[in-house]
Amino acid sequence: MFRCRSDKREDEEDEYQLKHKCVEGLMDIENSNQVAQTTKKDAILGDALFDLLHDAVTSVQMMQLIMGKTAVAMATGMC
Repeated sequence: MFRCRSDKREDEEDEYQLKHKCVEGLMDIENSNQVAQTTKKDAILGDALFDLLHDAVTSVQMMQLIMGKTAVAMATGMC
């Protein structure tokens, strides 16, 4: 069976379009994975930052409590 040149060119164009769509699909999958990884990293960093801030606030509160008790003790002559 002989094919004319236009049929062969159409087949090549169809094959090119299919490959192009596949590559675009793979790029979309990769981009989705990158977004998911970034979101996961942001969540982990957010949790770590929250923990650090919580610890800092707790430390400040403890220092205020200690300083307050020391001030009261000094004012009452207990130290």
